[in-house]
Amino acid sequence: MQDASLDGASLDRANLVDTNLVNARLPSAGLGNSVMTGSEVRGTLLTGTYMENADLSNVDLQLADLSHAQLRNARLRNANLLDADLGSADLRGADLLGANLIGTDLREASHDVTTRTDSVKVDTNTQGAWW
Repeated sequence: MQDASLDGASLDRANLVDTNLVNARLPSAGLGNSVMTGSEVRGTLLTGTYMENADLSNVDLQLADLSHAQLRNARLRNANLLDADLGSADLRGADLLGANLIGTDLREASHDVTTRTDSVKVDTNTQGAWW
């Protein structure tokens, strides 16, 4: 599925474990409750994608555009979000335990007291971090 164009696709509850989605286009796609653990999603366009309750643990999302994505209650444990765009994303209740957020844009991202940020990796290029 590398370089695939799936604009607005409905993939809710999909099993995408260890899938190669490098440089794919999935803007406004539905991926709620999907399982994508271990997938390669580098450079993928996921703007406005619905991913509530999705399992994105250990996913490589380096340089991915997740701006305006709905990631409420998503599991992003140990995800690689190096230089990703999470601007205006909904991260309320998301589990970012151990995620790599170095250089990540978090400006205007929504979060709440249930958003887990324990052991995340950040640097001076991480923008909009609230912790």
